[in-house]
Amino acid sequence: MTCLPAEEDWLYPATAIDLATREVVGYAMGAQPQGGTSLIAV
Repeated sequence: MTCLPAEEDWLYPATAIDLATREVVGYAMGAQPQGGTSLIAV
């Protein structure tokens, strides 16, 4: 899991990658490390 420090809290990025082409097809960033951020990236 990746955590990025912000001014007041931490940010947790999520990335969706196409397995065939290895291109980023979606991304999202959330304030909590939950699965919801991963679903938003897709």
